[in-house]
Amino acid sequence: MKRNPTGRICFVAGICLLLCFLLFDIVAVGRQPSWQDEIFVVSTGWSMARSHPPIMSVMAQYPRTDSPIRFYGPVSFEADALLIRLFGLSVVAWRLACLTGVILTLLFSVALVKLGGGDKWAQLLTALIIGLAESLVIMLPGRWDAVTSALFLCGLLLLLRGAHFGGRALLWRATLAGVFLGFALGSTPRSLTLLLAALAAALVVGLWFRGPRKGLLLGSAVMSITAVLVQTLLLLPWGLNTLSWYAYVKQATKEDSINATSVAGNGVLDLHVHYHKTVLLLLLLLLSIGALGAVAQCKLRTNQSVIPLKIFLTLFAAFNLSLMVLLLAQALGQSAYWLPPATIAAMCWFDWGLFKARGRRTILGALVAACLVVLLFSYVQQITAIVLTWDRRSNEDLTAFVRRTVNKGAAVYGPIDGYFYPVELAGANYLYLSEHARAGRFSDPHASISSKLEEEICAHPTYAIWPNPDPAHQPEEESMPEVLRERLLPKAGEFTRPPLSPWREKVLNNMGPIGGKYGFPDATIYPLRSLDNCGKD
Repeated sequence: MKRNPTGRICFVAGICLLLCFLLFDIVAVGRQPSWQDEIFVVSTGWSMARSHPPIMSVMAQYPRTDSPIRFYGPVSFEADALLIRLFGLSVVAWRLACLTGVILTLLFSVALVKLGGGDKWAQLLTALIIGLAESLVIMLPGRWDAVTSALFLCGLLLLLRGAHFGGRALLWRATLAGVFLGFALGSTPRSLTLLLAALAAALVVGLWFRGPRKGLLLGSAVMSITAVLVQTLLLLPWGLNTLSWYAYVKQATKEDSINATSVAGNGVLDLHVHYHKTVLLLLLLLLSIGALGAVAQCKLRTNQSVIPLKIFLTLFAAFNLSLMVLLLAQALGQSAYWLPPATIAAMCWFDWGLFKARGRRTILGALVAACLVVLLFSYVQQITAIVLTWDRRSNEDLTAFVRRTVNKGAAVYGPIDGYFYPVELAGANYLYLSEHARAGRFSDPHASISSKLEEEICAHPTYAIWPNPDPAHQPEEESMPEVLRERLLPKAGEFTRPPLSPWREKVLNNMGPIGGKYGFPDATIYPLRSLDNCGKD
């Protein structure tokens, strides 16, 4: 057989490219500020690790706030609390755990494509597309979504292996699959669309094809029962079970007009395409690739033994995305939950060897290249911004500044994003000015911020840390509320970043809209004063 050295070189180059991107993600994992979604989980785990109530530590002034565990389940919060107990509060530890989820999602996706009959090029493209897409989370670090996705895909892989190969392995594989799915359900209610889509796909394929019918239907039943039991066991220490958890989620979601559509809550059906043009284009390209491959395989009647698996994976991706669009506002933005299934579905039909005609090969090659170029363009922009502002992204420097400026044990108020890690690692307590919880879950919606500030100022040394206004470089920074501004004393210290050289400034200005592309903003710490002298005359 004649070997193709060019093909081998391209294949090896693709693997090396992916490894380089993942290596950069690991190196750069500590070069981002903390942000709202990350603080949501980490500050809750921080409270739990210190045996405090399981609410966000930044909302310590609102002790009656509903615990996020009641809505999301305990898995991500317990995982973070365990990491904190083992390694202490760390900017890097939690983010590396989440990045591990990206790597596992990539590996399980490749395994599913291989199981579905995708050739080696399909497996490589799956790794590149998912790896690049998921690696974009370095700009929004510390999200557990990739771990949840990995847990679910691992369970799905076990189920399909058991159903495909049959025999005695079916029951133990399906049971183990249910364990992984139970942990996914215990991580977020977003896993529900994945579970419902998998069950619907199993039912359709089981009724359609006689061969895998018994394996799929029996395996799905065992997997579902196990998943519910595991989720219930995870919820029991928190006074919940699967039914009471679902009732709570249903009630809380109906009051949420931001994250839920009109089908699930008070929101509207809106994909917010203007925010998610890149992922929408990627989805359309994947659909085109999958359709071309499916037509080619159906015409040539190749790989007939794995056709049921291919159809299952395709239906699973379609059902899941449809449910997400119906139930979740800005569903396209939740790419961790729909992009891996969509990529797997498209690539399990991909077989470069089937496209003998030059014209068809050209079309397919152009679609694949477009997929990679779309992702590479976004990714290269973001890593370029990080590299150009590397010396302006040191969490260690920011922590040292807070430690020098703020008394240990002090309360430090700040914006929703930015300063949780530096303040807490400096031995102070980072606090939000108001209660941040899901819609309808506020414990004290009419609380006086002013009175709570007075209580804190009179009880502890109290400060505010806030980014300096910089509309040119940081146009979306949260402005300081007046209730805080009127209590400011002369600044205790100012944190300034190294200036940008003219050529870096020019390059960054010419890049697209990337959050935080100029690095950390300069910030100032102010002591706070009481307006009524703590009630004294």
